[in-house]
Amino acid sequence: MEMFLSVADAARILGVTPQTVRLMVRRGTLAVEAKTVGGIQLFRANQVERLALARQERVRRTWAMAQLDVETLRRTDMEDPHGGHP
Repeated sequence: MEMFLSVADAARILGVTPQTVRLMVRRGTLAVEAKTVGGIQLFRANQVERLALARQERVRRTWAMAQLDVETLRRTDMEDPHGGHP
């Protein structure tokens, strides 16, 4: 059986605010799959989980790149402690 999530549930899984989930909908990052009679937006749980994993991977890659940049700066500083300036 397919599971659906509310804006609040999707926000919790994605680690963002409900306002950010609504922004994701407006930008087309996340699709509203259904609405209740009362107008509550519902999202497919598997879609939200895939998006959460993709966001985590993007954060992991960004972190790894930042670590490489820091290491490069450290090596540069060790080679030239004045940073190329007299």
